[in-house]
Amino acid sequence: MEKILILGAGNAQIDLIQYCKDSGLEVHCCSYLQHDSGMSLADHFALINILDKDRIVEYCRENRIGHVYSIGSDIAVPMIAYAASKIGTESFYSYEAANLCCDKAKMRRVLEGKTYCPVSIVGSDPDRILEESEKKDLYPIEIKPVDSQGQRGVSTVRNAEELKRGFCKAMSYSRKGEVILEEYIEGDEVSVNAYLCDGKIRLSVLSDREIWPGFQGGLIHEHHLPSVYEGTDAHARILELVQDTVQTLGLKDGPVYFQIMIRENKPYLIEVTPRLDGCHLWRLIREACGIDLLDMAMNHLLHGDPFRNQKAPDEISIKPDRRMSLEFFCQAPGERVDSAAFCKKDAVYRAMYYQDGDIVRPVNGHMEKCGYRIYEREDGKTE
Repeated sequence: MEKILILGAGNAQIDLIQYCKDSGLEVHCCSYLQHDSGMSLADHFALINILDKDRIVEYCRENRIGHVYSIGSDIAVPMIAYAASKIGTESFYSYEAANLCCDKAKMRRVLEGKTYCPVSIVGSDPDRILEESEKKDLYPIEIKPVDSQGQRGVSTVRNAEELKRGFCKAMSYSRKGEVILEEYIEGDEVSVNAYLCDGKIRLSVLSDREIWPGFQGGLIHEHHLPSVYEGTDAHARILELVQDTVQTLGLKDGPVYFQIMIRENKPYLIEVTPRLDGCHLWRLIREACGIDLLDMAMNHLLHGDPFRNQKAPDEISIKPDRRMSLEFFCQAPGERVDSAAFCKKDAVYRAMYYQDGDIVRPVNGHMEKCGYRIYEREDGKTE
């Protein structure tokens, strides 16, 4: 029986764990936490911090692991590439490319000067950061850790006093001890899930992101397909951005996820990472478009052929056949989970991360994901 080590065992990994189990793989998981929801689904669990790359390699060798993978986790991306290179198995990207994508400062330096790249400042000295931001007159500014994800430590600041507070918050979430300030782009937010083979984009799916109002950092509430920008001039510019970004960053194979802001019909790159997203969008895309990105990624990883179980698309940009949305059920950290009203809503698919009565754990510190549903919009509007 082939063995796979999945880095992490939280909610984002449950889809992957279940897929691997259904495929007949022996599933090993590791995490520094002992209460992750995916632990009970795996065949074996090891208490290992996924940032400890040498211990991960040691575990792989001790247990004769054939594959290492993870979804929805930026911090796992470089570890996958490192472990794969040490145990002689496949990875979609190099360790160097992985580190480049997962360090916002490095990525912005490589993309500096691109018309789609917002102006940015990087550093660890609050006085220098404040001086440069005043000199460039960037307000309002997005300030975030250079090496975090999931809106952790992100603030929108409009003056020097807010910047000082935002700096401390962002630094508290940075393992590297650096923050990045970016020009605040006000407009619509979209996502792109793309798939690469030998450096070529084989398909891409554009979707709209709807965030919770009243919270900084863009906390996700819903994703919608098709996007309101489907087939527009802005969509064409988005595809150009995606192509240029993957080529510049040296990404060759596998899934790639983009977050993009659109201002006056012009796209700006916010995030890019060579992995499946952490919002279960593969399920939404499968329902709306008939394409299974998780199956593609795993067949590519295990068998070298992403289209092993499905027909390769004729076009790069895939237009949904159905109007579908994915909605997250969220509550504040410290509250007891009460899913009654949420579970009464219609759903094509539904999953809860907690049992009713459980205490919501802090992740972003504002509105935490407790579950989600995928539903069809008959009138083209969200429910």
